[in-house]
Amino acid sequence: MTNFVLNQSHGESWTLYHADCIDVLKAIPENSIDHSIFSPPYINLYCYSNSPRDIGNCASDSEFYEHFGYVIDNLFKV
Repeated sequence: MTNFVLNQSHGESWTLYHADCIDVLKAIPENSIDHSIFSPPYINLYCYSNSPRDIGNCASDSEFYEHFGYVIDNLFKV
């Protein structure tokens, strides 16, 4: 995992990540997740950070939906 993983915990049959999901999703094998909980950003509703990596900071609705679609597609893969 990259330095964007803020924290993680492991149990016998589970792993919990507090991280940038784009980084974590790249390292998770396809069809290996049974349940996912995530907190997506919403357009101009809450500022999580000033980072350009934060899709909540997109310049337009269409840019947000393009980036969010990428996240959802990758969530379905795992």
